Amino acid sequence: MGFIMTKSPLSVLFVDDEAVILQAAETFFSSAGHKIITYSSPQALIDEQSSSGFAEFDCAVIDIEMPELSGTELYQKIAEKRDRLPVIFISGYNFTEPLTMTTDTPYKFIPKPFQFSDLVKEVQIIAESGSEVS
Repeated sequence: MGFIMTKSPLSVLFVDDEAVILQAAETFFSSAGHKIITYSSPQALIDEQSSSGFAEFDCAVIDIEMPELSGTELYQKIAEKRDRLPVIFISGYNFTEPLTMTTDTPYKFIPKPFQFSDLVKEVQIIAESGSEVS
């Protein structure tokens, strides 16, 4: 599939309310040798992971448009516990609101539909850049 080789397997947090997207993400990230934890509900993620401070993750992929909480609102909650977690926001909607990050967090926006092989590469790139941020 032509994935970039990283120093070690990444631990990726993936949040999207579409089951088919989560299943494809699990397949592609696992086949690239990465650990992926998926959530279809922002609230379930907050309930289960807040106590750990999201420390296990190298990068997050978060859908912007979800019923309970927007992806940017979810990321703000994550950032309260884990500063500068690299993130890729995804959305199938025509997203025109500019993304603004208040820190030097590495982030990117990728519109749906996308090729999962390309998304895996982008996650690897942004996770590596995030590990270099001081």
